[in-house]
Amino acid sequence: MVYKIKKGNHYSCFIPSISFNDTFNFQIKFLSDPSYISKSDKNQEDVNKIFGVSDSFHHHISSVRIGWFYDTKLKANQLVVYSYSNRIVRVDNLGLFNKNEVLDITLIIVKNHYLVHRKDTGSFQLIPRESNWNGPRYILHPYFGGNEVADKDYLIEIKRL
Repeated sequence: MVYKIKKGNHYSCFIPSISFNDTFNFQIKFLSDPSYISKSDKNQEDVNKIFGVSDSFHHHISSVRIGWFYDTKLKANQLVVYSYSNRIVRVDNLGLFNKNEVLDITLIIVKNHYLVHRKDTGSFQLIPRESNWNGPRYILHPYFGGNEVADKDYLIEIKRL
């Protein structure tokens, strides 16, 4: 499915989907240029969401997500996994990527950890999990920014495998 974050907006989709799975396999491809320059330097490393999964009744309490930001020092797009654990955010690097590159991701939720494997590069992150949630999870769709809205249209293809 192709998601579009329109210029001047944060959201690509308001309609949530529900999953009872603990394992998510998907491919991501940016069909538009993912790079950007924020209006404020302090916002440049805000992580933009590509895909995420709630791990409680609210995703700002417990969740795990794949996201990106444009690193102006490296002049490169950074792919990251970020998680909320009892409202505390943690960000871990999954490497660099380019427009039209297929990013092959597996995300697994196990008892005490989130396992995230970027299969196209071999990157792997093991992130502590404090949630005991075993109910339905809602899927988090692409979202741009924290304080700033999208500076242009972003097209992101996500294929659930």
